[in-house]
Amino acid sequence: MESLILPFFIVSAIVCAFIANRMAGQRGRNRDLWIFLSILFSWLAILVLATIPTQTPTPAGTRRIYCPRCNAEQNVAHNAPSYECWQCHLVTDLNVKH
Repeated sequence: MESLILPFFIVSAIVCAFIANRMAGQRGRNRDLWIFLSILFSWLAILVLATIPTQTPTPAGTRRIYCPRCNAEQNVAHNAPSYECWQCHLVTDLNVKH
């Protein structure tokens, strides 16, 4: 019985890695990260990946930015000097160096 425990965990980790690879790709998440997490945490990582929302890719020529006031997700052009939040209408300068 004890000789079957290690092979079970190895097979389980491989199965979880395949499932995580497919799920992460479908949800727009980093496949390598989720494969690594599924090998470490097995089915728990798969459960977490199944519950987090799908991340949609940004349109070509834009980047994803979050409003500093309301945390709304924005798609802003790569060369835009500033943007106005669609939700709270805060104008944010993107060229400020901290």
